[in-house]
Amino acid sequence: MERKIFTLLLLIIFSFSTAIAQITVTGTVTSAEDEEPIPGVTVTVAGTEIGTVTDVDGSYSIEVPDEDAILEFTFVGKQAEEVIVGDQRTIDIEMEPDVVGLDEVVVTGYGVQRRRDLTGSVSSVRSSELEGMPVESVQRAIQGRAAGVQVTAADGVPGGDVSVIVRGMGSIDGANRPIWIVDGVEVETGRLGYRSPSESILASLDFEDIESIDILKDAAATAIYGARGARGVVVVETKRGEAAEETDFSLDLRRGITEPLGMSPMMDGPQWAQWHYELYENRYGADHPTTQMVVNDIGAERGWYEVGPDGRPDFTTTPHYNWQEEAFRTGNVYEARLEARGGDERTRFYTSLSHNMTEGHVINYDFARSSFRMNLDHQAHERLSFDAQVSANLTDQSSTRLGGAFSSPIVAGADIPPVEPIYTHQAEEAGVAHIGRDQDGYFNAPRSVYGSIPSHYLYSAKHDHNLVRNLKTILNLSATYNLTENLTFRSTFGIDYNHTDEEQWYDPRASDGMGDDGVLRDYEHTAYAIQTTQTLTFNQIFGDVHEIDGVAGFETWERIRRETSVRGVNFPNPQMNVINAAASVEWWAGNEWEMATMGAFSRLNYTYDDRYLLTLTGRYDASSRFGAENRWGFFPAAAIGWRISDEAFMAGVDQVDNLMVRLSYGTAGSDAADTYAALGLWSGGVSFMGDPGIYPSQLPNLYLTWEESRTLNLAINLGAFDGRMHMDLELFNRWTEELLLDRPLPHSTGWTTMTENVGETLNQGIELSLNTVNIERENFRWTTDFNFTVVENEILSLLPGEEFFDDRTKVGRAIDDRNIPIYAGVNPADGRPMYYDKDNNITYNPVYEDRDWRGPEQPTRYGGITNEFHLGDFSASIFFQYSGGNRRFMNMGRYHFCWPATANQYERVFTDRWQEPGDVTEVPKPMSANVYPGAVRDPSEYSTALFERVDYIRLKEVSFSYRIPQTFTQRYGLEDMRLFLRGGNLLTWTDYSEADPELTGDDFGTYPQGRTITFGISTDF
Repeated sequence: MERKIFTLLLLIIFSFSTAIAQITVTGTVTSAEDEEPIPGVTVTVAGTEIGTVTDVDGSYSIEVPDEDAILEFTFVGKQAEEVIVGDQRTIDIEMEPDVVGLDEVVVTGYGVQRRRDLTGSVSSVRSSELEGMPVESVQRAIQGRAAGVQVTAADGVPGGDVSVIVRGMGSIDGANRPIWIVDGVEVETGRLGYRSPSESILASLDFEDIESIDILKDAAATAIYGARGARGVVVVETKRGEAAEETDFSLDLRRGITEPLGMSPMMDGPQWAQWHYELYENRYGADHPTTQMVVNDIGAERGWYEVGPDGRPDFTTTPHYNWQEEAFRTGNVYEARLEARGGDERTRFYTSLSHNMTEGHVINYDFARSSFRMNLDHQAHERLSFDAQVSANLTDQSSTRLGGAFSSPIVAGADIPPVEPIYTHQAEEAGVAHIGRDQDGYFNAPRSVYGSIPSHYLYSAKHDHNLVRNLKTILNLSATYNLTENLTFRSTFGIDYNHTDEEQWYDPRASDGMGDDGVLRDYEHTAYAIQTTQTLTFNQIFGDVHEIDGVAGFETWERIRRETSVRGVNFPNPQMNVINAAASVEWWAGNEWEMATMGAFSRLNYTYDDRYLLTLTGRYDASSRFGAENRWGFFPAAAIGWRISDEAFMAGVDQVDNLMVRLSYGTAGSDAADTYAALGLWSGGVSFMGDPGIYPSQLPNLYLTWEESRTLNLAINLGAFDGRMHMDLELFNRWTEELLLDRPLPHSTGWTTMTENVGETLNQGIELSLNTVNIERENFRWTTDFNFTVVENEILSLLPGEEFFDDRTKVGRAIDDRNIPIYAGVNPADGRPMYYDKDNNITYNPVYEDRDWRGPEQPTRYGGITNEFHLGDFSASIFFQYSGGNRRFMNMGRYHFCWPATANQYERVFTDRWQEPGDVTEVPKPMSANVYPGAVRDPSEYSTALFERVDYIRLKEVSFSYRIPQTFTQRYGLEDMRLFLRGGNLLTWTDYSEADPELTGDDFGTYPQGRTITFGISTDF
């Protein structure tokens, strides 16, 4: 017994002494090319199973048995490194490129992975692709650069809304935009304000702070986000500091101009006067009193016509005033940016300060952004580290009216007849009576000889204003503790805070405020989200062929939103435009919403012999938006991968570096219903016989639950020719079930709709990404990045027994389709507009049953191609973006295509109009009130006459840069200096009639995009 005890004590002492003898080595692995940290590098002790992987900052910590141990550093695309530990306790490695290749690491849900080992579908955009782009927002910066990611501008407003859709629309009433995760924190997207013409909260982010953007697309990649991942996840990582002897600074200065892409060709003065005369001549005859009244108005008051040889009025001498041109200007762009990064082995930092000022190319539209960011990483001791990311972003957006407002520069500039003088001196020269003068010379006439002017928008723009100020702050605090060599615990606390103030002022001297002696509307919106995440991460290598890593965690997320608003009228003085100066406060209101989710999640990755890969993911989520019985949902996913290139039968195929097949299937959820959609609601604000009251305003649905998407994804990855070619080909099907739909209810129930889980849609498509190094020489390099996506959408079912909801939603058609009358052109004999009936016969009076479906309005194919050239110190990049397969109804065109009123018309309405029998054209003869004999329809109404294809190819960006030789810059203490010239939206090829085919949604009064040219200088010191 004593011998056994003695032996046991020796073993304990020996084990303890062995543990004491172990050495902890830490360090950072960076790229020798750009000194950026490399996550995902495998660090092993040679001849043992001891190993670890560098984190997102390129840092690692590993315990080695003794000083004779050899550390091996391996990473795909980099030369392997071996280092003897010796007396070193900190070993930093710079890895040299092995082959000319692509970025090999992506940030996935709650971790990082080598791209080589991905089994899910992820598209990536790196910081080098974003630098210096002449745009204001990160969404615009990634347009056309990622397969499966459709980015379209809602308009061209500086800082305005941009739509990002991953693999097509799948929901009818729910969300179709992905969630955005910035440094681990889910952030608010879209817009908070109401009165701004267009707003994007993400425009407050300085995208040049971004290190990488990874878009997770299939269920294998998004299921770990459960309740929010059904429409894709955009994971954004910002730049981090790095250890250095001195702090590195970078200063960027940019200056540019912006101008509209183009204006809709409108009639000039003589054309409009002639067309306006023909409206009445064709309907009433030349001698009719109504027709003569028009001639007399022009002749008696203005003298703008002569009698032609045929005895008819000749309006070629009528003057022309270009109201549309006055709405636009050449805008200016200014930007200054300063960043610094540095630190030591224990504490690293990155900080930036930037200011952007954009004067829009439409009068009175300006955008300013001031941004600050600070990222800190601190190694408290060998096991414990902390990191913090904080950003504060303030944006100011000023504008006048847009959209359906007739005082909008876009609407009024196109609508106002071009015979109306713009300025007082023009009216005096023309001998036109006017009412009122403006000190700047604006005509300010509230009437026109041909009817009411919608608004003298120049006068309104001078006195009215619409101001939107938004403060966005993102804070993320994390602590990481290495429990063991292979097990790490991380705790994160994040806040996304947004506060928006809006002020809309209608001056009593201008048209919109004249009737109320001034109108002021004030809005205040606050939205903030609090997020906590706790994760355990594990990784282990067994027997050199088995590699396992996994993550498990628990997360809570709560969002609160508050709004207040007030409207005051009747102000004693236009300069006193504050709410307490209003003689009357007409209304005020306030609302508050609150919702929360929580969930547990896990992911397991297993790799055998670097050839066979398996990923299992699951998340169990609850959302307060649903009924108590249906709040929880489980979202699993599985993916497998087979690296064919590592099989023995591929040993002789030297041209192939990597050939892999991936297959994934899984689910993700969406809770994008109204905050209290499942509850029965009561509302106030009513009275009965003088007493306050409440009334039921929403029916309850305690069975309301998750909208769920199932995705099947098949992919082939090919890398060849020593890293000079990389291709990803993916095919996917995504079924969205239990749609969150507002079901119409019979009016007899007292309610109009009720949110239910009904319906199913299918998205299917193909994605192709191709990256090539075309030429690689000592002093010249040419690379090409190409991506292409085809995606189709179909509604599989709606309510039981019903095939369609409205003119946009039908089983068997795409979401956002159109049921519309089919225009057949003009009868050559008499100039009347024609239509097709349901039997494809000509009719002049189409009924509802004659309509047919046309569309879709969302693009079905899109992508981009970038060519980059590097010759010595010169670099150039040419980027084309394309989109198509869809149609758009030109709502703005309704007022400019044969509109039977005083508004100006498209130039083609005059040049292509029917004039005599035998004319073959799409434009009918002018007819007052469009009263055609035997016809009740006219093409200016809702029909395919204004439903056009919007396929286009655009030269989206061209950039040139020159790196000044260091022999010159170092004389002045500068490490690097670059000059660059960039242009955006330079050329567009399209058959679309309007100026910009890219814009989405209703185009009535939409601010057009601009062509931008910027010049800048960037210095490192």
